[in-house]
Amino acid sequence: MTPITKMIATAKEIRNSADGGTPEELKNIVNLITPCLMGDGTSDFHADLNGNEYRFIHNGVIDDIIAQDLKDDPYTLGCFNANFLAHYIPLSTDQIQHVQDAEGFEAIGYLVLAHGELDELVSDMISADGYGHYFNHWNGDEIELNNVSYRMFQTN
Repeated sequence: MTPITKMIATAKEIRNSADGGTPEELKNIVNLITPCLMGDGTSDFHADLNGNEYRFIHNGVIDDIIAQDLKDDPYTLGCFNANFLAHYIPLSTDQIQHVQDAEGFEAIGYLVLAHGELDELVSDMISADGYGHYFNHWNGDEIELNNVSYRMFQTN
């Protein structure tokens, strides 16, 4: 597939996935994700498309983005299901639930980070729920683009 053909196919796939989009919106998105002579495409960005906002993330960095998000926000990490978290910290499900019931979400998050199993947690989280559950709070869907190594998520 020639670069131009690949760009056109990518634009069509994005338009179909978003149920529309203006030529200008599609051109801007394709220009951000298509590698050019000066380097790789943008690995993580938001774009307006057909009246909605979407997030586009390169497959090669998506797990690192989740891990960094969770490192930066231990509160959110501590909000995960107690049964799930019990696999990564030395507390029982009941103990974790008790701390969560007392609004100790951030403490649980820091405990998870201190035990150094965040990469395994992210991998297990994605295996259980997929990427859409984390990045798309609107409906949980994820769209894996076929012509480029990106995923797109509606964020509103």
